[in-house]
Amino acid sequence: MNIGVIGPGRVGTGLARLLADRGYTVRSVSGKTRARAEILAAALPQCEATSPQAVADTCDLVFITTPDNVIASVAETLEWRREQGVVHCSGALSAATLAAVAQYGAVPGAFHPLQTLPDAQAAFANLPGSFIGIEAEEPLLTQLKEIATSLECTWGYVPAGARPAYHAAAVLVSNYTVALAHAGVELWQAIGKSEQEALHALLPLLQGTVHNLRRLGPAAALTGPVARGDWATVQQNLAAIDENAPQHTFVYAAMALAMIYNNLAAIDGNDGAFGKDCAVDKTALERELQALLSATLKNRGTS
Repeated sequence: MNIGVIGPGRVGTGLARLLADRGYTVRSVSGKTRARAEILAAALPQCEATSPQAVADTCDLVFITTPDNVIASVAETLEWRREQGVVHCSGALSAATLAAVAQYGAVPGAFHPLQTLPDAQAAFANLPGSFIGIEAEEPLLTQLKEIATSLECTWGYVPAGARPAYHAAAVLVSNYTVALAHAGVELWQAIGKSEQEALHALLPLLQGTVHNLRRLGPAAALTGPVARGDWATVQQNLAAIDENAPQHTFVYAAMALAMIYNNLAAIDGNDGAFGKDCAVDKTALERELQALLSATLKNRGTS
């Protein structure tokens, strides 16, 4: 089976190199610029940089790894072959995004690695053991399942209607974790520490958190002032962030409120170490957080 890649960016490059490493024949690649396609082709055995149409003409299975907003147009502007597999790697879009290929008798599909792949090196390091969200009909479904297994990944069928929520979960867990880490680093920098010092101190904390999540699940893994019902410390944290890195006050308040709304607080104010009076404190804090978020949004909207 000859495999082609249209879009030699981070995902396309990482996937192509990993497929070749697992013994698949990546026959041709094409990109927005010829130079990038040539760089990838040179790193793969028996591969050449070609036009998008040449990829469609010569390959049995084509991965479209372009940005989401051009996937449909790639499918619409090329001519495809009967029983050819045409697959995108978007997490948010369904296989129906490639509906245009069906008029030629080709079979559309979706193959989304649920992993962060900032570069090809990360694909080799991070992808094995990850989950692949697949949407396709047979016989393409079986082909994609076999590829996922050969990449040492687990896989699951993610239907069209579920893909937006499936992708939103990935954004929350991965992208927003990076954003939260950035906020933590900037708070350390505001008190005179370097980015390197901040990462050296905070990354073991993040790694411990991931370990606890794997072992205990979200509810039991949560620690800190919200989990304890220690609302005075939450207010102290907010004041410190507002003084040192006010651009992140909104982030802290939003996350605290989310934990309250989702009942992740281990102490609900009705029992436990802080006593029944905590219920009043919790209600007051909830109002304070809501007011803070509303004021911040209003200020942002008028700035």
